[in-house]
Amino acid sequence: MKIFFVHGIGHADLDQSYYQPWETDVTNQLKSSGLQTDPQYEGLTYDPLFQQYDHGPATYAAALVEFLGSAAVHTVTDPLTAAPPGTRGCLDPFDYLRWRAGMVAQHQQ
Repeated sequence: MKIFFVHGIGHADLDQSYYQPWETDVTNQLKSSGLQTDPQYEGLTYDPLFQQYDHGPATYAAALVEFLGSAAVHTVTDPLTAAPPGTRGCLDPFDYLRWRAGMVAQHQQ
């Protein structure tokens, strides 16, 4: 069995063993379900693709406008279904913006 992992937005390539916990969990679950062979894993790392494209001020400004617009809409429409307080915080706003909103902005271009 071959399994291909794809991480979401963020700077996952900083951790060379990023997919190791995924492999462990998936293997354990498959083995507990009766799989007899060891699965083969491969993981996509696309930070180098992200790094080679524009991530200058205009890209971040567009991402920030999109983010603020989305936040405004969801602040009005999601009050009963929003995540618990503290789960959407930004510990490092510049890092957060670059590796999340910046990636989203680039994918939209």
